[in-house]
Amino acid sequence: MKKLLETALGLGLCVSLIGCKKKDNTTKASTTTKVTTKAKTTEKITTKKEKTIVIDTDNPNYESSYTPILSDTLPRIDINVNDPTIEEGHEMDFVTVPNRENKWDYTTCNVTVTDENSNITVNNKSAGVKVRGNWTTNYDKKPLRIKFDKKQAMLGLNDDPDNPDDGKYKSWLLLAEYKDWSMLRNATAFYLSHLMGDYYVSDFRLVDVYINNEYWGVYLLCEQQEVKDGRVEIAEAEQLEDSTYYQGTDIGYFLEFDGYYYDEEPLQQFTVNYKPLADCDSAKIFSNFQNGFTIKSDIYSTAQRDFIKNYIQNVFNICYSAIYDDIYYSFNDTYTTISVDSSLENSYETISKVIDLDSLVNAYLLADIACDTDIAWSSFFMDVDFSENGDKKLRFEAPWDYDSGFGNTKGCISGEGEYAASILTDATNYKLVCLGLCYSTKLIGLRQC
Repeated sequence: MKKLLETALGLGLCVSLIGCKKKDNTTKASTTTKVTTKAKTTEKITTKKEKTIVIDTDNPNYESSYTPILSDTLPRIDINVNDPTIEEGHEMDFVTVPNRENKWDYTTCNVTVTDENSNITVNNKSAGVKVRGNWTTNYDKKPLRIKFDKKQAMLGLNDDPDNPDDGKYKSWLLLAEYKDWSMLRNATAFYLSHLMGDYYVSDFRLVDVYINNEYWGVYLLCEQQEVKDGRVEIAEAEQLEDSTYYQGTDIGYFLEFDGYYYDEEPLQQFTVNYKPLADCDSAKIFSNFQNGFTIKSDIYSTAQRDFIKNYIQNVFNICYSAIYDDIYYSFNDTYTTISVDSSLENSYETISKVIDLDSLVNAYLLADIACDTDIAWSSFFMDVDFSENGDKKLRFEAPWDYDSGFGNTKGCISGEGEYAASILTDATNYKLVCLGLCYSTKLIGLRQC
């Protein structure tokens, strides 16, 4: 755990943002003493400055009570289009024609869900259905989003049997898993993440899907990545008496590090400026990084967008300065500016003030185990809550998009070594891109593959 926590510090925004210093990395070896109590395990790490850091881990063994729902027979979801404006012979266009550039809007339909015991659990309910996703929308078998007119439970997902209203949502997703013939990669990633802690992860079940009474294949039913109780739980901007929405910045923000950020409306996207990172093994300097974010939660003012853009930029600046320069910054009371903080003594203290480190460790572990080819590109989610009850720390949760992982691309053939820490490839393997750790006593860096 100690090494993982150290490693996680340098990940910064968990998209490999931090690099090695271009100076002597020889330091005094650190020493570790492990103390175990009934409540928790703590590790005392003595740094090269001979200062003691205590790392508390409430869940040192990653114990979890989560159990996926398994059955010998797959449940069935029927989607029947009932839009009277659709011309005869074009009833399937909504699921065959859309692509990444034009995903179409919702098509009205009725949805029936039959569980593995042949019980109808959702009976002909009104909904809209559309193609969703990015690159996967170009495939013949496309992922879908169902949005019910009224909240519905779906096959026990995210459900508390003691609470009849739990697990009911309007929006649900059907992942096509077209490029993953095992149809298990996303499910495996979700399952592993559930085992790692109490952060939000989509629940999931494999299902048979029929569209207009035509069998359309096996899909992975899972949850919409959204701000809702039981999903991503952060404060939303409230609707006011005049039907407008609160425009202050002290709300929650749900973000995606998103290679397709430029497709979103200007209010829902922003970029950050990353400082160049030095290659530990050569004199090369890397400066060309994907730097776009999409705001996935609802915001209603440029002030809100500019606030979260400035915050993310400064989180990077804090991490970079702490790791590269041994300069320790912290935010002011309004989280709008940063300044040198003389009370901070090391990078761990500094970064732990702005990042939920347990969530960061989980995200790193999952990316490394899954050989996640998208980690430095897209489909990487995080949130932060600035409301009165929010902790004002960047938290990594809602993991997503692992159908290219677990060896499904040429960049991860054997699964050996530190994948997320040292090497990433684009999904088509045209070029190897090094965006990771050069682990030394200085923690993090960028090295040539």
